[in-house]
Parts: sequence; C-alpha cells; structure tokens
Amino acid sequence: MNKTKMEYLSWLVILCLLKTCSAIQGWVEQPEYQEVNPQGSFVLPCVISEKRGQCRWEKDGAPVGLQDSKYEWAGNPDTGDCSLRVLAAELQYDDGVWQCQVTPSSFQNKDALTSEGAQIVIREPPTEIHIQRIGDEGAEVIASAGEELELECIVSGGNPPAQIHWFAHNKEILSGHTQENSRISPEARTWISVSRLTLPVSKSDNGAIIKCLAEHPTLEASLAAQTAITIHYPPSVSIETSSLSNLEDEKDPATLRCTADSNPPATVLWRKEGLNGIFSPDDEINFSPVTRHTADSPSILSVGPSHIVAAQKNKQAVLSCEAEGNPAPRYQWLQKLPTQEVFIRGSQKTLVIDNVTYNHQGEFVCKAMNTINGEERSVQSEPIRVEVSGAPQVMKYEAQHEVRVQNGEDATLEVLFCADPPPKQAWHLGDLGSGSGSNIILAAGTGHGRFIAESARKSDREDCYISVLRINGAHPTDSHTYQLKLSNNHGNDSHIIHLIVRDHVSQESLIAVIVGATLTILLFLLICIYCCKSGKNACCRSSDNSTTKKDFKPTDIESERTDVESTHSSNLSGFPEKSSVIPPDALYSSSNEKLNPHKQYIHDSLFNDSKESLRADMMNITNLNRTQSSSGDLNTSNATHPGRISYNDLCFPKTSNYGSMKKKKHHYNATTQHVGVDCRLNPPNATLYYN
Repeated sequence: MNKTKMEYLSWLVILCLLKTCSAIQGWVEQPEYQEVNPQGSFVLPCVISEKRGQCRWEKDGAPVGLQDSKYEWAGNPDTGDCSLRVLAAELQYDDGVWQCQVTPSSFQNKDALTSEGAQIVIREPPTEIHIQRIGDEGAEVIASAGEELELECIVSGGNPPAQIHWFAHNKEILSGHTQENSRISPEARTWISVSRLTLPVSKSDNGAIIKCLAEHPTLEASLAAQTAITIHYPPSVSIETSSLSNLEDEKDPATLRCTADSNPPATVLWRKEGLNGIFSPDDEINFSPVTRHTADSPSILSVGPSHIVAAQKNKQAVLSCEAEGNPAPRYQWLQKLPTQEVFIRGSQKTLVIDNVTYNHQGEFVCKAMNTINGEERSVQSEPIRVEVSGAPQVMKYEAQHEVRVQNGEDATLEVLFCADPPPKQAWHLGDLGSGSGSNIILAAGTGHGRFIAESARKSDREDCYISVLRINGAHPTDSHTYQLKLSNNHGNDSHIIHLIVRDHVSQESLIAVIVGATLTILLFLLICIYCCKSGKNACCRSSDNSTTKKDFKPTDIESERTDVESTHSSNLSGFPEKSSVIPPDALYSSSNEKLNPHKQYIHDSLFNDSKESLRADMMNITNLNRTQSSSGDLNTSNATHPGRISYNDLCFPKTSNYGSMKKKKHHYNATTQHVGVDCRLNPPNATLYYN
C-alpha cells in the first residue's frame, strides 16, 4: 500500500515538472511585409503559444496604443492572439516598420518576445517623371556619333518605388540600365527612383525618340517621358556637275554643286587648285559662260573665329583669315594698341598666339596683299577684338625697381599692372624698423601713419592700372624693400621696389668743399703764374743785359735802386714779421693805364702788404734815371700801339727762393738793410733796368 502510494507521488511530481517546462512562451505567427492602398484596412498577425505576458505594438521604434476606429485587437490576447487591426490606413501615420512584443511570463523567466520588423507600405502614386542627360538638365540631348550616350530617367513621389522601363524606336531596351531608389530624407515616406541608361549611338540615331515609363500599383496608366536625341556626325560630301567636256571659252556655261550631309549642317567652301584661299562659299557655282581667270586684287572672305575673341592669359588663342585673289594673296596680322601703335603679329593666314598676355589685348586686323603689274594691292578685314582675362600681370619692363629720394622728401612708389577682373592689392611694408618681426600690410585706399596706399588709377591701356604707395617725409629708416601683391580668382603676381633715402649734405661739408675747391683753383693759378714767370726770366739772357746796360750810367742805377728801396721800406715798415708777396695784378698791366702823358707810372699797390698807392713823384722818369732814348722809345711805343699789354717783371728779393710762394721768416732790426729788387719793363723798342 505504501509502495503504491509512493509511486503515485513520484508520477505526480514528474507531471508537474513536465507542465512547468512546457509553459515557456513562443511564436506561432509574426507580422510580415504588406502593401495597403490608402484608406484601406489591414491586420498585423501576432500569435503566441503559452502566452503568460502582455502584448504590445511598436511602429518605427515608438509604442502604439489602442485607439477606437484606428487601432484595435483582431484576436483575443488572453488566448495568445495579439493580432492588431489597422483601420483607414494613411501614409503619414501607418507607413513604416511594425513589431509585436510580449513581456516575460515572470520576472524570473527570460521568455520575452519581440517579432521581426514588418514593413507596412501605404501605397502612394508617383507624381513626376523626366529624362535628361546625366549631369545636364538642359532640354536638348546632344551626342556625337560613335560615343555612348548616358541618360537618366527620374521618377519622384511614389511609395513603394516605381518600376522604370526604357524604350527606343518604340522597342523596349532590356539591358544597359540600372535603377536606384532613395528617400529625400529619413522622415520622408515617398521615394525618388533614378534609372540610368548607357546607349551607344550612331548617325542613324539622329532624331530618335527615347522614352521611359514608370509603372506603379496605384496607377492605371504608366507615367511616361520622352526626348528626341540629336546626333552630331561629320559631313559626307558629294559633287554634282553639268557636262564639263569640250567647254568653249566665253560661250558654254558650267555648274558645280556640292552636297554635304552632316549635323550640324556643313559650310561649303570651294577652293581652286593653285589659288590660296577660298574661291567661293556657295553650295553651287555657275559659270555663265566659262572664262579664263585673270588677275584680281585680294578680297577678304572671312575672319574668325568671331568678331570678339575671349582669351585666357597664358593660354593659346587662334585667329584665322581667308582671302582670295590672283595671284594668291599674302597675309599680315596687325594689332592696333590704345596708344595708336601698330604691331605686325604674324604673316600667315592663321595667327596662333601660344602664350596670351595682356599685351595682346586690343584690335587685330587681317591684311591681304598681292602684286599686279608691279603694283601692290591690299585689303584689310574688319577688326577682331581680343579681350584677355586671367591672373594679374605686373608690367616688369615698365615698373620701378629702385626709387631714390632725399631725406624728408615724399617718396612715390608706382607699379603698373594689368588684370581682368581687377585684383585685390596689398602693399607689404615689413615691420617698418620696429624689430617686432611683424609685417604691416596696406590694402588699396588705406594708410598707416606716413604710409598711404592709394586706390589704383586706370592706365591708358584697357584693364591696366597703376598702384601707388606714397611715403610722406621719407626717413633713412624707410630704406628697404616694399612688395606689392596682386590676386584675383585666376591667380596672383607680385613686384618688389627698393627705396633708398639719402641724407642731405650738411652746410658745413658744403662750405668745406667750396673752400677746398677755391684754394685748389688759386693754387693752380699761382703755379701757372710761376711757370709763366719762370719762362720769361729765362728769356732774359746775358746778351740782352749787355746790350741794355751799356745805355745806363752807374749813377742812374744807384738812383733807381734808392727809389725802389725807399718805396719797399715804406711798405714794410708796419709789418716787420711778414715777407712780401707780389700780387698777380702787379705782374700784368695795360701800358695805357701805367703810363700817363706826363711820363708817370701810377700803381694801386706794388706789394700785397702795401695799403697805399705809390706816389707819383716816386715813379718820375728822371728819378728812375732812364735814358732819353729809352723814354722816347717808350712814349713812341705807347702812342704807336695803344692798348698793348706791358709785362712788368718784378723780381723777388735776392734773399728769396726765386719766386716760390713759400713764405720765409725774416727777423728785422733797426740795422737791417732793405733788399733791393730788380724790375724790368720791356716795351717793344726799349729795355729799362731797375736795380
């Protein structure tokens, strides 16, 4: 009995354990992807076995509660059916990812459930469709024959994304295209679908219609967009002629017709063998009748590429010219500058400017020339205007590199440059001697103390300007380099000018230079006088002395010496410590001034130290004891030769160094005798001695 009872209890425990183990919650059915039309109703299934917890729903991670007429249970949650019914579906509220969740059966069990996210799509029809070339929103689609045309079809506003199909010549294109779908933003519920097509094209595709269709469940008819493609291809040329056999000069007609198939349409130009240039620009040439072509002056047929050519600085520019004439014309390209100068830029029909600068800005004309019967004929085309744009360019060959001013003067630093568009200007001044290492920068129209960066003024050339930095009252510390930097959206350039500020020469230095120069000139004159004097004394040879002295008596010589020594003594009486210096004006005198009608010599001064004029009685001819013959000759000479210059050779004291300008000190006393001087007056016909 007890044994049977024990077995019963054991089985009871086993059954309880089995029941407990089988009570874990599990999924029977989870929600799945669904598409729903607007205002439709749908059910999100969620069935759990052994449900012990509570059911909850989330959309896009946010909890959703039950709402009358909107969200309600579709089953019985107590029996494990937590399905949710959604009524009057709307894109704004119901489109998204839904999840069903069940809490644990107890806090001790880890049997909470969360379903996989189910995408619920509330259908929305697409609203717009269009075709364009990839990266080009233009209405016209243009491609060249032989290349691959890339097109894209864009459909916006659909939910779910629309399906896009391509057609050419009303036939579907099954390959060569891909589709991408994306939302404008994370909050947006509709899609933008882009399908890209790569289509090889040829000449036969010119004008073809390319179409794309967008299919969507909400649409009864597909959305469609189409475009006509334009294919460019080179010309294929054919020539049609009338009969060209046995044509008679000046009688039979002839016709030449050129047909060119191309896109865009080709321009027909006829050329004649042996003739440079274009013979005719027409599709058809009619000779009515045919004639032999005679000499003809040149004429311009075309110039290009256009009347206004936009050129980029440092890039290549090409100008072309076509002219006709017989004989074939020669070409010249002429450029007219704003200064009215004319440059010859080329001598070919095509002018290639490999490196464009602002010097090429201006008007160009094509000149065609030929020679007929020894006479040159020429014609010029309409001007082609070249407009240059690009980075700034400093005109280095015209710009200043060094400026010199005096201390205290205003310094003006100017730089000529060209640019289109006008650049920003910045004068870099350095630290202006402050030693801070900083760099002071002035923009145009600003200033800093004595430094003023003026606004650039226009030059006489187009798109050229002059930038000016003005320094008021320049100082020697301003002597250093100044840099102008120019920049626009095409590039930049710079230029450096060195300023040198020189000090004024001081007044003392200037006086010293003038005095030194004056003394040098005086010394030079004295040396010249000495040289001339030495040369005259050398001429007074002993033979002359012997012939002259015989006319004098010893008493005359002694009398003359006494008079001269008396005069010399009176001149030196006030200056015992000075030696006598003969002034230059005592050596040369006019005979008319020195000898008056009464045979008297009048001198202002005989020596430099003398302060009084020589008395007339001291220069009386009788006192000098001249011979009568000499006096007579002298008077005769003066009468005969008025204005003749007489040279008075005044000899230096016998104790001197024979005319040297070096002064020698002499000590005079009461007993010192005055030295005599030998003086000689040499008129043309007389020789006088003074001893």
